Amino acid sequence: MTVAEDGTLYFGVTDLASIKCRLYALKPDGTLKWATSDIENALYGTPTVDTNGNVYFGVGYFTGTGEGGVTIDGALYKLESDGEVAWTFTDSGNMDPLYTSPIIDSNGYVYFGTGANSVDTLAVGDVYSITE
Repeated sequence: MTVAEDGTLYFGVTDLASIKCRLYALKPDGTLKWATSDIENALYGTPTVDTNGNVYFGVGYFTGTGEGGVTIDGALYKLESDGEVAWTFTDSGNMDPLYTSPIIDSNGYVYFGTGANSVDTLAVGDVYSITE
């Protein structure tokens, strides 16, 4: 869970049977602000909120269906402050699951770790132009 400066509470729920997740935003009074529709893959870690109210989170899942018996799938999402998907970064579909919470530094860079024991860095503006 993450609480933004305005008191909004953000959290995700994963249904492991369907391997889908949803992210929820609750207002400070406990009422629903918004909820995403089902997103493929499991949510790990907690969402991160930037100074504009945009929400970042990572998903991923390993399955036994790909080459060598394993399919690895991961993505970093950015949601607008109203819960709409702004962009999704998947590194051309070759990204391992994100098991950590993204971090945003004072320069607007988003840091996230993947299941391949790596740490990646992306400039928010660059990601937007790549995935637009």
